[in-house]
Amino acid sequence: MSHIVRARVAVAYTDLELLKQALSGLGNVYQNEKLYRIGFGLTSERYELVLIDARNTENRLGFNLENGVYNMFVEDYGSSGVWTRDVSGKIADRYLAHHYAKQLKAENYNVSIVSQGDGTLEVIAEEVVW
Repeated sequence: MSHIVRARVAVAYTDLELLKQALSGLGNVYQNEKLYRIGFGLTSERYELVLIDARNTENRLGFNLENGVYNMFVEDYGSSGVWTRDVSGKIADRYLAHHYAKQLKAENYNVSIVSQGDGTLEVIAEEVVW
């Protein structure tokens, strides 16, 4: 049976702006949107942030703020389960890249994030000359 579950993630998503940056480019990002349950259609509950696959609008994952952390909720069934597992790893990688870039900028580095051919991100930091 299809149902929405809390995703298991190793990253605590605490910064909304970093989370939005991590989601950008992975699909369409909406606020106050519903998730999709396979076989049942849209849920009645709304989520603060929802990422919707640009190729299949049934593929969705959502985030709600709970105790200072944006927890991820996903449909973990069938083809949607495959998509959510794939994209959730990308979100974690992208969130960490943007987190490190923010820290380096605060330490006065010129920072850029470069997307590689395989979808991974490289954070490049150059020390600012005094």
